[in-house]
Amino acid sequence: FDIDAALDGDTNRIDHSAVNEPSGQEEIRFSCKINLEAHAGAVYCLAFSPCGRFLASGSFDKSVRVWKVENASDGPKVSIHGAHAASIVDLAWSSDSTLAYSGGYDKHVKEWDVASGRSTPLTTFSTSGLVQAVQISHSDNLIYVAYVPERSWTRSIHTS
Repeated sequence: FDIDAALDGDTNRIDHSAVNEPSGQEEIRFSCKINLEAHAGAVYCLAFSPCGRFLASGSFDKSVRVWKVENASDGPKVSIHGAHAASIVDLAWSSDSTLAYSGGYDKHVKEWDVASGRSTPLTTFSTSGLVQAVQISHSDNLIYVAYVPERSWTRSIHTS
């Protein structure tokens, strides 16, 4: 994934060489700009902050990492080992990019203070099923969570 191209729109950095697929469709190949290595397991989710300066990653290894995009090769800005008791499957951000939210198969959504780098959650929300998706509505300041078995709920979150 080419972070620079994603942020500044310079698509000249992406290798657009086409390969004919058996289906007749073209395949676009992407080149790797930088490897962000810190997780001990597969990365299941990524989320850019609304300001575009941070990239959060969640993993099978139950950790959350937050990378400062401009110097991502220096390593994560925030590393939260054991953020959840099971795999992390989705991430979301507050509108001001100071708080990140992680959802996991441990039936929890957790709120993290990225600005301070704190490694304990500010808040933990519990559900009755495996969290599948987490989204923040910046217009009404609600957190939306989808979880199995096929239910969802909303919670109000504090404003900045």
